[in-house]
Amino acid sequence: MPTAILRGISFLSVALLLLPVSGLNQEGTALLAWLSSFNSSLSSSLFSSWDPTHSNPCRWAFVSCSSSGLVSEICIRSISLHTTFPTQILSFRFNALSGKIPPGMGNLSSLRSLYLSSNLLKGPMPREICNCSELRVIELVDNQLTGTIPAEIGRLSSLEIFRAGGNSGISGEIPPSISNCKGLVLLGLADTAVSGRIPSGVGELRNLRTLSLYTSNLSGSIPPEIANCSAMEYLFLYENQLSQVIPSELGLLKNLKVMLLWKNRFTGDVPESIGNCSGLTVMDLSLNYLTGEVPASFAKLMSLEVFLLSYNNISGRIPGFVGNLSSLSQLELDNNRFSGELPTGIGQLKDLTQFFAWQNQLHGNVPSELGGCGKLESLDLSYNFLTGFLPVSLFRIKSLTELMLISNGFSGDLPPDIGNCTKLVRLRLGFNRFSGRMPAEIGHLRNLSFLELSENMIFGEIPSELGNCTRLEMIDLHENRIQGIIPSSLEHLRQLNVIDLSRNRISGPVPEVLGKLRTLSKLMLGGNYLSGSIPRTLGLSRDLEFLDMSSNRIAGPIPEEIGYLQGLDIVLNLSWNYLSGPLPRGLSNLSKLTSLDVSHNMLTGSLDVLGGLDNLVLLDVSYNNFSGNLPETTLFRQLPAAAFSGNQQLCTNRSDCLLQLKTRSNPSRRAILSCGIALTVGLTIMIVWLLMWTRKLAEKRRKERDGDWQWDFTAFQKVSFSVDDVAQGLSETNVIGSGSSGVVYRVETGAGLTIAVKKLRAEKKNEQLQESDCFTTEPVDRSGRTMPCGVVAGSYGYIAPEYSYSPRITEKSDVYSYGVVLLEILTGLQPSDARIQGAHIVDWVRRELRRANSPAAAVLDGSLRNQTDVEVQEMVQVLGVALLCVNPAPEERPSMRDVVALLREIRIVSRHLQEAGDHPEKGFENCANAAACSSFSRASEPMISSPSSTSSSL
Repeated sequence: MPTAILRGISFLSVALLLLPVSGLNQEGTALLAWLSSFNSSLSSSLFSSWDPTHSNPCRWAFVSCSSSGLVSEICIRSISLHTTFPTQILSFRFNALSGKIPPGMGNLSSLRSLYLSSNLLKGPMPREICNCSELRVIELVDNQLTGTIPAEIGRLSSLEIFRAGGNSGISGEIPPSISNCKGLVLLGLADTAVSGRIPSGVGELRNLRTLSLYTSNLSGSIPPEIANCSAMEYLFLYENQLSQVIPSELGLLKNLKVMLLWKNRFTGDVPESIGNCSGLTVMDLSLNYLTGEVPASFAKLMSLEVFLLSYNNISGRIPGFVGNLSSLSQLELDNNRFSGELPTGIGQLKDLTQFFAWQNQLHGNVPSELGGCGKLESLDLSYNFLTGFLPVSLFRIKSLTELMLISNGFSGDLPPDIGNCTKLVRLRLGFNRFSGRMPAEIGHLRNLSFLELSENMIFGEIPSELGNCTRLEMIDLHENRIQGIIPSSLEHLRQLNVIDLSRNRISGPVPEVLGKLRTLSKLMLGGNYLSGSIPRTLGLSRDLEFLDMSSNRIAGPIPEEIGYLQGLDIVLNLSWNYLSGPLPRGLSNLSKLTSLDVSHNMLTGSLDVLGGLDNLVLLDVSYNNFSGNLPETTLFRQLPAAAFSGNQQLCTNRSDCLLQLKTRSNPSRRAILSCGIALTVGLTIMIVWLLMWTRKLAEKRRKERDGDWQWDFTAFQKVSFSVDDVAQGLSETNVIGSGSSGVVYRVETGAGLTIAVKKLRAEKKNEQLQESDCFTTEPVDRSGRTMPCGVVAGSYGYIAPEYSYSPRITEKSDVYSYGVVLLEILTGLQPSDARIQGAHIVDWVRRELRRANSPAAAVLDGSLRNQTDVEVQEMVQVLGVALLCVNPAPEERPSMRDVVALLREIRIVSRHLQEAGDHPEKGFENCANAAACSSFSRASEPMISSPSSTSSSL
């Protein structure tokens, strides 16, 4: 027999046939399989240490391991081994192999399996590999490969598994030649940059069981030929740009078990035919643009365990047959247009662990049968129109960890039975009509971390038992009718981050024990009847970022210990109290603070201590007894005069102070000065009147000479330029003038028309700031002149809410302002209009859209509502864009480029409808269509994810 002398041969890893050997890991099993191929008698003695009873091969001869216990080297020298070099299976997984895959591998003509996953390999997949005609498995997952999939892959007619996912540099289209790999069972190109369409030739892969192309750049539609893949079990196409309708041919995939199509651009109805996939266990169609109702055929999906439809435009009722899908464990229907009542049959789902139906149009009561879901862990029905009492049966579900019913119309008392849900972590019942007292049984919820009962009608005292919930991180009870004192038992809540008790009727002193809450970041106690002094112990809460104790009856000095709160960077609001004495020197340590309000107190002394607060963008010291000169800083030069008013001794202008001293010392001179001022004002008025009369007379004579006025003005004249033409021109480079009422821009439209666009400022300079306003447009210097603000550019009502906690001006802040302008145009209202009872236009629009049976068109200006159906629909779509722009979260607003693209697309579609003579269906303007574009709260929004099992199919 031939003898092979192997000298100095080192292997980083060898993994061959895996034989089941008890106790031994896979590496050892592979080595024993390799050893069994030897014909040499030497193997029995030289390899006697290769004991299959060991847990790993690290103690075997010729084997070296790394510190982590994995084989790092096999070194066999000068030994006659009667075996061949392993050329059928090469496995180098989970090593640190770098460089490129050598093209020479294409010479291994007998190679059947190539495993190179989880390394650091770079460069393209060499086309020479496709010369290995016997290849059945290619695994290149999780490397740094680039380039395209070679078209020559079609030569590998025996290929069964091809996985190259996790290589973000792989791009280009999936080669159509892949259809020649008739034996392919798994095709995985997930988490790459492959683009283009899914080739229709995929339908020729009759043995394909897994198609994993998720998180890529695929576009176009799903080819209907995919229905020919009769063996298909797993279809993973999520996070792409696939569009058009979901093909009804998917219903022919009788063996389909998991279908994940979420986060694409699918439109149209959910195909009725999918109900024929009776073996389906997981279906996720979330984050698309699907419409219509849930198909009745889905009643046949008796194996369905996970059904996710979130973030679509599905309408109609939640079908009653859902209660018959006995295997269902996860049901997510949130952010759609479902209406009607909750079906009682849901209570029959004994394995249901998660039910989300928030942000819909559901009404009626929560059925008591829901208490039959004994394994339910998360229930979110927020932002609907549900009413009535909460069924007691709901609180018999011992497994419940999250109960979120925000913004509905629930009423009645909170039942003491709530204490039975001892696993509750999040309890959010805010923005309802609950009344009665807070049950002391809440103290039984030892795992509770989030408690929100805000904006209800709860009265009575805060139960001291709340101190037993030692894992609490947030307490939000604002805007109720709570009385009594703040219980000292809160000192036990050492993980507390947020306390919001504002706008209640709480009395007594601010507890000293709050200073023991070292993790506290936000403390909001404004709008109560608190008395006493500010406790010095608050200085111990070094993580405080937001402190609001405004509108109370707190007296005494501001303690020096406030200066210890050097993390205070958002708000310090002590306004509308009875505070006295000077500002403490420690305030100068609050270098991160952006908003300070100590107005309407009895504070004295100078403001010099505030001169070093460079990050301040909002300051109000009005209506105190401050004196002296203002600090010589940019902020104080740019603040509006209203921020200092009501301080008789405060000199906002040095010349005024000198004049005031002189006139006080000489009463006769003061009288002469008053007469002089009156005479000057009178003469000015007379000159202005004469000038106006002269101009009017000259104009009349000119008309008599030249005939009628040459311009013909038409009310509500339809202009020839679009909103996106205007939007693209609102930039600093196009400013041609500015004045007290706004800024004028020069805009050139696409048709070559040059127009002037004026963006208006507010007319009332002294009006109170709304909740979303943070700054005034026209600050004044010490001489009373209007000055351009170098800190913030904006106007009342237009300023983004993030200005209240961050001085940074970003593009997304401008997008918010533009959204407000769009709402003005659409509604005919100003940002703060008397016709909406002083509410901000953004809040008013959101509130109106949430009214039951209220069409979105109801918020439009009357002149717009009288237009054609197509034009009204166009305005409703623009309303949706406006609501995207005014999203409270800056990162969730579109860019200005995206806004322009959306507006242009709306116009193109509208023109198409007008030319085709089509009309939107009845009820197309329903408020949910617009409201879905707006984020009312992200706090209760669940993470939309898919089963982790999909990660293995790259």
